[in-house]
Amino acid sequence: KNITGKVLDIGCGYGPIGIYVASMTKANVHMIDINRRSLELARKNVNLNHVNIQIYESNIYENVKEKFDFIITNPPIRV
Repeated sequence: KNITGKVLDIGCGYGPIGIYVASMTKANVHMIDINRRSLELARKNVNLNHVNIQIYESNIYENVKEKFDFIITNPPIRV
């Protein structure tokens, strides 16, 4: 719980990793994905889990304007 800083979850999908990080730490979490359906599901899951996360569409770093202390990802094994 003492981990702080800014975390970027690239290719967040429906959000399990970013939500876990936000719920288990004091980090400021941002989640991005290129897939709009994934982002819609991620927003629903963030609300269901009562965590504060910034979620936005981005193709890799295209719309990322901030710097992060940690960058995490769990890429899909197939599309």
